[in-house]
Amino acid sequence: MKFAIRDDDTNFFTKPEELENAFNKLWSKCPISLAIVPFHACTKTNQIPQKYWSGNKVFPIDKNNDLIKLLKQKLKEEKIDILLHGYNHKIEPDGFEFELIKDPYEKIIEGKNYLEELFDVKISVFVPPNNSISNKSVKALRRIGLNISGIPSVQFPHVAWWQEAFFEYLFNHVSPYKIHCFKNKELYYHYLTPKNIQNVLSELYFSKKFNGSFCLATHYWELKNDYKSTFNKFMNVVLKDKNVKFYKLSKLF
Repeated sequence: MKFAIRDDDTNFFTKPEELENAFNKLWSKCPISLAIVPFHACTKTNQIPQKYWSGNKVFPIDKNNDLIKLLKQKLKEEKIDILLHGYNHKIEPDGFEFELIKDPYEKIIEGKNYLEELFDVKISVFVPPNNSISNKSVKALRRIGLNISGIPSVQFPHVAWWQEAFFEYLFNHVSPYKIHCFKNKELYYHYLTPKNIQNVLSELYFSKKFNGSFCLATHYWELKNDYKSTFNKFMNVVLKDKNVKFYKLSKLF
């Protein structure tokens, strides 16, 4: 079974020690695929300081020198993967960024080019902010050729919705395989909480049975207290299994 960790929300406000505290015991065993916000907006979210919850300022990630130094070092060591996590992660009263965005193609291209130049990498995976996305944004991603981590099944009748729904009907589990959608591919993710660990373990065992791919989604800023304990418990199961092979998420596509 192929296994990847996708960690969301690395941005200008991320402190290097937050990533180190979350993953210092995993860097050498499993690469962490970081979904990065290129230009974080002022918005109400727990991942940035409360004093920046309102206002019009924009915070490009390259202005956090200490963070960029850490990320470039981890890239050199092959310990991280770079994914595109939206554009500015702004949350509006009536919805999320890539549900509402009017010009998804232009914003995706700008964010992608910016991160590729900053880190000298090629980005092939897009992670929708708040795991929410419109059909218009999906079409833009297809046009660009970026794969999607997180099947946007709410976007009925999106092609992945039919394939995933049929698989779940047959097996009562989500598909452990990537779904081909014209010019790009999509792969389901599993989000772990202290309350759903048994369900996620069940999906892990199912994926292993079918020799599939498994993507565990996390937030570095949540990995403390009960969440960190649950994460460690889950990863102990994964790390002990000799049949699990660890991948950068980009490679699963």
